Amino acid sequence: MSNVVDLERYAPIAEAIARLLHPFAEVVIHDIEENRIAAIYGSFSKRGTGDESLIRNREGIERGTDVHGPFRRHDLDRPWIKYVSVKLKDDGGRAIGLMCINLDLSVVAELKQSMLVLLATEEDSSDFESLFDDDWQEQITTFVQEHLDSLNRSAGSLTRRERAQLVRELHGTGVLHARNAPAFVANLLGVSRATIYNDLAHHGDEAPEPRGAD
Repeated sequence: MSNVVDLERYAPIAEAIARLLHPFAEVVIHDIEENRIAAIYGSFSKRGTGDESLIRNREGIERGTDVHGPFRRHDLDRPWIKYVSVKLKDDGGRAIGLMCINLDLSVVAELKQSMLVLLATEEDSSDFESLFDDDWQEQITTFVQEHLDSLNRSAGSLTRRERAQLVRELHGTGVLHARNAPAFVANLLGVSRATIYNDLAHHGDEAPEPRGAD
């Protein structure tokens, strides 16, 4: 006997998923006893209700886990489909169907590839130390961010000792001798320029001389 009546209870769930993920999702309810598609929503595979399901291992479905996947499938016109299959049961716990959720991620995969191409850079093989006047700003920002990442901290959460250590290590790179660099560092760390000089003086480092207006 067909399980159509029991499978109908799952139809609203399948339709809701298809609506939510439209136009990227196709949700299919398979009647494993009839080996036919009982319902399909958001169809992009050109299949319809009543078409053969092509299920060849009903016993494996009954013995297997309730959820399978996610897996990846290739179609000719949709090269990146991710899907899961969910076992559907009657009131007695017997497997009567499968709900397959097919998510077409081809557009996302193409977008990812495009972004990788866009973000790609080449190694700088020039002999110039700096091509732009604000190159030191990038160096300082990178140094500070990497230092904060290593501590798993934000600039505002640094203790006085930690901030002073950061400033001293940054000074050791020589970048603080750039015009307006101390003020730039002070702004990054949320303190005054005087605090930066005090941090350096406190540890006996030779603070960079202020050059020009900051």
